[in-house]
Amino acid sequence: SVSAYGDTGARDLVDEDAPLTATNAYGTSKAASDLLIQSYAASYGLSAASLRIGWVYGPGRVTDALIQPMVRSATGKPYDLAAGGDHLLQFVHVDDVVSAAVAAFAVEKLQSAAFNINGTDLLTVRQICAMITQHYPGVQVNLGPGLLPDTDVQGRMDLTRAARDLCWIPAVDFADGLAAYIDWLKEHPF
Repeated sequence: SVSAYGDTGARDLVDEDAPLTATNAYGTSKAASDLLIQSYAASYGLSAASLRIGWVYGPGRVTDALIQPMVRSATGKPYDLAAGGDHLLQFVHVDDVVSAAVAAFAVEKLQSAAFNINGTDLLTVRQICAMITQHYPGVQVNLGPGLLPDTDVQGRMDLTRAARDLCWIPAVDFADGLAAYIDWLKEHPF
């Protein structure tokens, strides 16, 4: 998970060589998993790597990750977010996560210990909310300015290594994936 990086600031690109400075238990567990995978692979002569996956969205995801409560707000359950409208997030569609995992498994000898797996769009929460509203009128989100509390500030994840070593790039455009996900959420009560 990209949570292993912790707070990187909003610098332009975060590559896989950035330090793992997780700021919470979730991110720390992901950083520890990276180290465990590297240690195990070295000890037993295996080819293994961590896929550092971003904020996942798409069919099948029903746990809250900002998109779901925003969509749910159109059903009469307003979503109040006192702060966070300016926070930048980089979502990745579940289909892209699956294709990245398949690509990694297909490589006989991985050249790197970690790969960033993410979408290409770095958007503010406010922009994401506006896109949801375009596809689902009636969304009732009270969105304050600033950053999301207890959420790392991260720059754009560099996907160069995954493209080079795994021959993988994300295929699902965020706007198209979001529209399809909203349709799926409408059909599957959550």
